[in-house]
Amino acid sequence: MGKVKPYREGFGPFAPEVYRLPYEPFFGRRERGDAEAAQEARVALDHLFAYQIEPKATACIIMGPVLGEGGFLPAHPAAIRVIRDVAREHGILFAADEVQTGFGRCGAFFAFERLGVVPDMVLMAKSLAAGLPLSAITARAEILDAPQIGGIGGTYGGNPLACAAANAVLDILEEEKLPARALAIGETILKHLQKLVSRFDYVVDARGLGAMCGLELDTAARANRVLKEALDRGLLLMTANGNVIRTLMPLVIGDKDLARGLDILEESVAAVSGN
Repeated sequence: MGKVKPYREGFGPFAPEVYRLPYEPFFGRRERGDAEAAQEARVALDHLFAYQIEPKATACIIMGPVLGEGGFLPAHPAAIRVIRDVAREHGILFAADEVQTGFGRCGAFFAFERLGVVPDMVLMAKSLAAGLPLSAITARAEILDAPQIGGIGGTYGGNPLACAAANAVLDILEEEKLPARALAIGETILKHLQKLVSRFDYVVDARGLGAMCGLELDTAARANRVLKEALDRGLLLMTANGNVIRTLMPLVIGDKDLARGLDILEESVAAVSGN
């Protein structure tokens, strides 16, 4: 986590030799064609390897297909393909952090499927076991078989109750076609959010991938006032990056509940107009 407040402030020391690429070439807000996005991504990676760490000393590049706390910004597919290609070129592992984006949230089982890339590793948690404590890593066999037996473990590994819950989650995702449902939910949400962009000058942007959508306001203070207005009306919301209202409703939500939630959001945004 690169954000200082509240995730790093007062903690530490942290693991050394962790380097961060800038968000903009990979998750930029402005519209860019594939060629421009790919070129900017390659420049960022060249700068990393020229001034921070050499490629042969880099073990892994980790990224989320959609920024979570960073503001719910979907990655540009062309930029992500550059990461994959550069990683392969130098023998670097490419890992997709699908803790928040996975399990149908973005309109496919994993968000990386919608970006047209296949990572070497996938990191999973949260929705995997319907609220029970469980996380997982999948990777190519030669990667996971490399450590000696017992070299990587944990106190709660293989918890039978959590694993049973995860199996049920996987069945429900398939049986109820929840990734496809996420696409429909996302389409409804974005249409509603885009109306808010056109209606209020302090609503900056609406964006998303599948049901993982964000509404960007001009300031964090205004976003917090919207959250309070929504809470008073019976809707729980949360922000990302301070000024982005994120949507994280369950994929099993009914159309009436979804419509009601979006209506309350609109009422709440309107209530802070001019404040």
